[in-house]
Amino acid sequence: MAHATLGSPEPAAKPRLRCADGRHRRRLIVVLCIVGVALAVGVAVAVAIAVLGRSRMTSSSGGGRAPRGRAPTEAIARTCGVTLYPELCVGELMAFPGAAGAGDAELVPMSLNATHRRVVDALYNATALGGAAALLAGARSGAAYGDCVEMLDAAEELLARSVGAIAAPPPPPDSVDADTAGRDDDDIMTWLSAALTSHDTCMDSLQEVGAGGDAGDDDGGRIKPQMLGYLGNLGEHLSNSLAIFAARGRPGGELSDVPVHNQLHRRLLTIDDDDDDDGSFPRWVRHNDRRLLQAAAAEIEADMVVAKDGTGTHRKIRDAIKAAPEHSRRRVVIYVKAGVYTENVKIGSKKTNLMLVGDGAGKTVVVGYRSVHDNYTTFHTATLGT
Repeated sequence: MAHATLGSPEPAAKPRLRCADGRHRRRLIVVLCIVGVALAVGVAVAVAIAVLGRSRMTSSSGGGRAPRGRAPTEAIARTCGVTLYPELCVGELMAFPGAAGAGDAELVPMSLNATHRRVVDALYNATALGGAAALLAGARSGAAYGDCVEMLDAAEELLARSVGAIAAPPPPPDSVDADTAGRDDDDIMTWLSAALTSHDTCMDSLQEVGAGGDAGDDDGGRIKPQMLGYLGNLGEHLSNSLAIFAARGRPGGELSDVPVHNQLHRRLLTIDDDDDDDGSFPRWVRHNDRRLLQAAAAEIEADMVVAKDGTGTHRKIRDAIKAAPEHSRRRVVIYVKAGVYTENVKIGSKKTNLMLVGDGAGKTVVVGYRSVHDNYTTFHTATLGT
């Protein structure tokens, strides 16, 4: 017989959490947090890369618009008034750091710096297309791409040289010596003009793509449109910088019209009548160079000799040019003996102070046979070029 126990019944047993289950949940929470943070970082990096790429593309293809609601300063308005594209100029300078409080003279190097930045961006974007362009080897679009990369690289170097030179003080007004320390405004004008010419050469090469109707002339829309997008209005920016420097960066420059060269620094028109030469050379031509230009080929002591029969140091002109030093500070003379040389000769921009001497017209002859028909761009059909 069962007996009942008086009193309150015993409380039901409470469920107990297992330690193992708690640790598992904590680990799961930590893992989820790490995954979430990693995804957030990945998204942020992807957005940053996309924004950076877009900014590089837009900086080279467009830009230069004035910020809304802001009027240009009087100095910016005056400076941009001499350009062919004043609205583009105003927008470019207003976006440049420090330009809002800059004077007329300070805006000149700022314009060059801004244009140099755009050339760098265009070159960066063009270089990134190298893989796609490599698939078009032999096609005219591939040749045009190579021209543009080479021309943009040359333009970048010329802009960088100009930016560095404009920071140097101009030579004394009474100095016409080519060795005078300090900046040379005529050189800067030449470099800026050459940079604009390099851009135009790139554009010409791109315009030749697809213009002939040949099968090897088409890039399938892979190179030409992208390159044109990267270039954008770069030519207008180069033109503006050239105009600003011509009007504001040199002594005697005027804002209202095209300035006239200061005759004290006008190299091509400055004749030296005080030396013992015949007076036919400008003052900036050094005496050693005058003697070289006046001497007969047989009297010149050449650094290298090109001869088809093997009696010289090289058989081809381009091999001698390749062997010449880069950025030479002295004149390097290559004597090309009489003969017909069938080759396309190119002298790179780094081969400075190079002089080619032959045996005379009809004796030393260079012949090239490249043409657009063989998918060369016009730029590369030159028999002898730089």
